Parts: sequence; C-alpha cells; structure tokens
Amino acid sequence: MPNCQRSRAIKANVKLAEKQKLVIEFYNSLDEIFTKEYFEGFIDTKCDERTGITIQFRVNEEMFPKSWETTEINAKGASPDKLEFERNSKLINVALNKYLAALLMNNLREIYILKSLEVAGYAYGGTASSDIVYIAHGEVENVFHHEFSHVLLLGHTDKFNKKEWESLNEMSYGSGGFEVLKDLSKSESMIQRQIVDRTLNSKGFLT
Repeated sequence: MPNCQRSRAIKANVKLAEKQKLVIEFYNSLDEIFTKEYFEGFIDTKCDERTGITIQFRVNEEMFPKSWETTEINAKGASPDKLEFERNSKLINVALNKYLAALLMNNLREIYILKSLEVAGYAYGGTASSDIVYIAHGEVENVFHHEFSHVLLLGHTDKFNKKEWESLNEMSYGSGGFEVLKDLSKSESMIQRQIVDRTLNSKGFLT
C-alpha cells in the first residue's frame, strides 16, 4: 500500500476510534442520567395517562390512612428496588387497562407498589383502603384485581346483597381473610397451607 493510502487509512481508523469513544461517552452519560435522575425523580411517582390515578413506587409519610397509624394496626411498607420500577409499571398498566376508565376514576385515587407490606404485625401481599390499593407481591396484576374488588365492595355496599351472599356460604369464617391469615401464620407448613387452600376453594372461595 502506498504511503499516502496508508496514511489515509491510519487517519480513518483514528477518526473511527474517536467516534466510537464519543458514542461510548454519550451512552455512559445517558446511563448516569437514567440511574441517578430518572429513577430517583419522576418515576418514583407516575400518573396513569388514561385515568389520572397516581401510582407510587416509594413509601411516604402520608401513604396510609390516619386510622391505620394506631398501635394495633401499625401499617408499614418498604420501597421496591429501582430495577423493579419498569416491570411493575408495565404490569399495573395491564391490570388497569382491563377496566373502564370511568370505573377506575370514580373509585380509585392511588396505587402503591411496594417491596413489602405489614399490617398488625402480619405480612401482606396486598390490601386496600377506601380509595387506595397497596400491592406488595410479585403477581402485581392478580393482587390488584383482588384488592380493587375490596375497594368496590367498600364503596358500593348498597349494591351488594351481603345477606344472600352469606346464606350461600357453607361455613363461617370469622372476620374473613384476616382470620385465616392469622391462623396460617401460626404454622410454617406449606402442606397445611395447601390443604386449607383446597378446602376453601371447594367451598367457593377463590382468593
């Protein structure tokens, strides 16, 4: 190769290397922005575009109703890992999109997606207040459907025939799921849990 061509080839390689370096620096700067500002900024709280419902990925001092701050209830939550934000955001969007926007807007104000949730000293996969759903479980969509059903029942007691519902139950189960949770927490036997699940399922209890 003539010296002039060799010289141009060297210059081209140097220029390519400089371009590659610039690209790498550019992406590194973006990575820094997204890990430091993106995750610590607006993604901690997002607004569902279709309904305006606030979705929270961080615990805060006002997340629980005042009535839950008693010594007996003492509700607690922990924020999820940052790497879970995007996954959980997609999962909750799938869940929300299965409802009419008006139904959600008229009954739900906020959703908290947490790493862990504790109420009255017991670990919960999810719970709900009158207009807020709390999720602390890997199966975000399933937990949301379950807890949102409680929000609807609490908000529309006049539309649900509780007396007829109870007449169809073949068993008495105290105050509901919380009593079952307390009983199960006394034993770490997975076999016992499965037996209880099958027994309740056979009597029409789905979750």
